Amino acid sequence: MSWQVPENTVVTLLQRLYDHSRLTYRHSIHVAAISYQLAEELGLPKYRVRRIFWGALVHDLGKLAVDREILHKKGPLTEDEWKKIYEHPREGCRLLPRGREWQDLREMVLYHHERWDGRGYSGLCQGEIPLGARIIALADALDAMTSSRPYQKRREMLAALEEVKRCSGSQFDPQVVEALFSLTMNLLKGRPRSASYKVNEILKRTTWIFNSNEL
Repeated sequence: MSWQVPENTVVTLLQRLYDHSRLTYRHSIHVAAISYQLAEELGLPKYRVRRIFWGALVHDLGKLAVDREILHKKGPLTEDEWKKIYEHPREGCRLLPRGREWQDLREMVLYHHERWDGRGYSGLCQGEIPLGARIIALADALDAMTSSRPYQKRREMLAALEEVKRCSGSQFDPQVVEALFSLTMNLLKGRPRSASYKVNEILKRTTWIFNSNEL
């Protein structure tokens, strides 16, 4: 692939996300690191691993169009608030540049809330969903379950993995789930994979205004 995503543009977008919602920014960094590992575990070519990494970094960009009060609300969301949340994949796709170097990233952003069984936001199923979006969907859910949120307590990793296994073949691509469990076994055996392609550089360029330990 002869073209690349302009890193400065990604950094600028992430800075906007940080300014809007630190919670969403941190989540995006975590999802990118998990997605990178999953893509590697699936044996994808290096350039595709990196594309998925970039897509994961901006997967929730559309939440810039959602009021901060909704994103950080501690109680249940109203029907109108949920409607705004449901629009964030489309809003994120709209906010990304339209050049060909962004096409696959725009698809990852647009379809990261699809389900393997076709019951997601747009109704795509199985192979209709871009692989990058399927990977990000699992990484997104895993981080959401294992992170503290205003509206829910974090789950222990074992409980989260049990939920992922239960949803394999319905919510998640079974192949991606298999990669997650293979990756988990490698980590338990002391063979960690590189999880941070340029994450440190991203952090240095977008978190200079706060302590990166908050991540």
